Amino acid sequence: MNDFGSRQIIAVKEGNVTGYFSQDKVILTGEYPYVETTFTNNIELIVQPKGRKRPSIVKVPFSGYYFQVFLGDFNGDGRDEILVRGSFLDVRGYAVGVMYAYSNGFLEKIFDHEIFTSSYLFKARYLDNYKIEVISLPLKEKYIIDISGRSKEYLDLLFDPTGKVKNNVAPAISPVIDVDPVKSIYDDTYSIIIKQNVLGLDNDDVYAIIESFISLNENKTELISMGILTFGKKEEKITDCGY
Repeated sequence: MNDFGSRQIIAVKEGNVTGYFSQDKVILTGEYPYVETTFTNNIELIVQPKGRKRPSIVKVPFSGYYFQVFLGDFNGDGRDEILVRGSFLDVRGYAVGVMYAYSNGFLEKIFDHEIFTSSYLFKARYLDNYKIEVISLPLKEKYIIDISGRSKEYLDLLFDPTGKVKNNVAPAISPVIDVDPVKSIYDDTYSIIIKQNVLGLDNDDVYAIIESFISLNENKTELISMGILTFGKKEEKITDCGY
């Protein structure tokens, strides 16, 4: 990290933000209010075009840890948009993700993780016989997760002896845990994969990961598809796999 007046530089990239082949300098700066921690606040994003052109500056409305910058064409205009990523926690946890596009001298926010979670809602509930139902409201798609492989002691916390759901329990959908850019194999554009956890008794009790595939074409956030990754029961290590 380098000094930038009373601030510090977090990251520097070069890309074609203001025009085709413009090779602008993209600088992320912030303040570190605490000793021996990477927590950063008062974060600003600066785009400095080549020459003596006036820079474009925007305040990033989030604080957290491990901030970084990714450049790529997310909206299909042939120029780079700016994805700023970080974490709200000092360990792996809830993610910060906010994207800006350059327009007429200004940096316009076209996406952030809060826009996603408020617009693309999920519902989850336990079903009888050790199942979980997850529904994507915008896609009107339903997924069923089987947790019958959990221990009897665990299942007894959620279900009665006949396998019926206890009235006072419900699974939860976590905030965003990852914001990952994904390049198209057909052209030079990028999309985003958003990850969230399906949670049980606490934040460490993860049943599955929801992956949502997001397009930002023409600066419009659109959920294209989603899927759920579940976890098989881990068995003891084997010495001969039979292959």
